[in-house]
Amino acid sequence: MIRLFAFLSLFLPSQALADSLPTRYSVNSVATNDTLNIRAEPNASSPKLGSYPPFAINIEVLRVREDAKWDMIGMGEGNSWATMQYLQVMPNDTSYTISRLLSCSRTEPFWTLNMTPRSTEFTELGASRIDLNDISEAVAQTGSLATFEEGPTKIYTLMFEPA
Repeated sequence: MIRLFAFLSLFLPSQALADSLPTRYSVNSVATNDTLNIRAEPNASSPKLGSYPPFAINIEVLRVREDAKWDMIGMGEGNSWATMQYLQVMPNDTSYTISRLLSCSRTEPFWTLNMTPRSTEFTELGASRIDLNDISEAVAQTGSLATFEEGPTKIYTLMFEPA
């Protein structure tokens, strides 16, 4: 009975964390002149696939290993691994999200993009509304990127910098 309790007490915290994934993390405790290495497998001797700078944000963690030392992250066209030692969960802070009503009113063509929880609507001055599906969204302190699709063949990418 004691072994069962010990086993469950080790399993439950990692299960609670797994239930909240995927979630966004930020790089933490990496020196300003260093990077967080991204590996092909969850070990330090695995080939390096890339890196994150010391203050990177919005890193999507997909899965945490049972030993809670490495986590699987989405990177490019596949998945890779980073050590949990240098990642921390980001607070649920709206400053890291794209404004939900975007508009262009200084240069032609004038347009509005309204991102709601149910859908995204694009309207260009003098044209009919276009309903879009959100594909992805990435936000950093230096700019943002959002990708949308209209039907099965049209993909739109919006990149912008803060004013």
